[in-house]
Amino acid sequence: FLEDYTNEELELRTGHCAWTIELIEIMAKVYDVKDLRLQAFHDHMTSLTGQFSIVENEDKSKSDGILQTITTSGQIGFRVILEMKNEIGRGRSDPTIQAALSYAKYWAQPQRKHVRASCCCPSLLLAIAGPWRHLHRIARLFEAIRLTAQYLDNYYQTLSIVYNNTTQPLYPYPHQYVTESNTVIHFTYEDYLTEDSKKTIFKGKTTDGYPIVIKFSQRYNTYAHNLCAQEGLAPRLFYVSKEKFGGWYMIIMEYIEGETLNTLQIDKTEYDNVLKSVSKAIHILHCKDIVFGDLRKSNIMVMNSDKGCHGMLIDFDWAGEHGKDRYTSKMNPDIRWPTGVEGNAIMDKAHDLYWLDKLEENE
Repeated sequence: FLEDYTNEELELRTGHCAWTIELIEIMAKVYDVKDLRLQAFHDHMTSLTGQFSIVENEDKSKSDGILQTITTSGQIGFRVILEMKNEIGRGRSDPTIQAALSYAKYWAQPQRKHVRASCCCPSLLLAIAGPWRHLHRIARLFEAIRLTAQYLDNYYQTLSIVYNNTTQPLYPYPHQYVTESNTVIHFTYEDYLTEDSKKTIFKGKTTDGYPIVIKFSQRYNTYAHNLCAQEGLAPRLFYVSKEKFGGWYMIIMEYIEGETLNTLQIDKTEYDNVLKSVSKAIHILHCKDIVFGDLRKSNIMVMNSDKGCHGMLIDFDWAGEHGKDRYTSKMNPDIRWPTGVEGNAIMDKAHDLYWLDKLEENE
């Protein structure tokens, strides 16, 4: 939905702008009571998305409108949940908050348990208050709503209902990826990879039992990762999505048994071996004019093998071209970054060398 709505090049169907003008005129009117505004909105929306219905919960609570789809097994999926205020500022609560509460109530009903067990219950929440302006933006908004409602209709119609207990709906919805040889690999999520559940990185397993890491990131340097992986200095990379999932790339890599350098106490010989691996990885990247960007101990994995202790780089989110690419705008102010490093600053190889010096000092 967000990708369609923010896409200023989104193609609008013939007659859609005229439909939007009519909607603006309908919503610009003054209505004595909310029910009149709501009915006028319902009537006009029918030609765009189909008829809204009123659905009551067990406690008799209800939203101002629902678009629902029946799955192949007879379960109900809620595509769009509507909340409306007659005028801005009227009523006892914000319609956006009401829409969120309605979503929670609808999906928490006992009769929805099988759908809850089968998916993450995607719904579009539509909150409306009073009159509108700005024709093209509103036209694009409702075209995005139409496309999303259409997508969710197909999603719920084809949803395979699960009747046993599963935690999979608690994780992101992608459950497969396609290899370079066009082989479809299915996988399940097992747990968060770290104790920090705010991080979008998970441990998973393919259907043939191979352990993997599933990561979601808003940027990722595939080239940099592969350069290091070819030398055994990063986990093998299996997949990076070409398109974003709601603004996030999906990255699949091998799961490595080990711990990050910031969590370990190792002797000097082992530490020197890890540092040697990291220095080699940075040298490989710098030879290709790539800056790693965030060379803290938390981004260095330590493994023990027959060849002894060695290190790997595990986070290529920030990696970028020297003198050209920029750091993310969100930088932790509590970290002592190298001189010149701040939000949106140009990346420089010298910044990696700063971190290497810190590692050599074992700070």
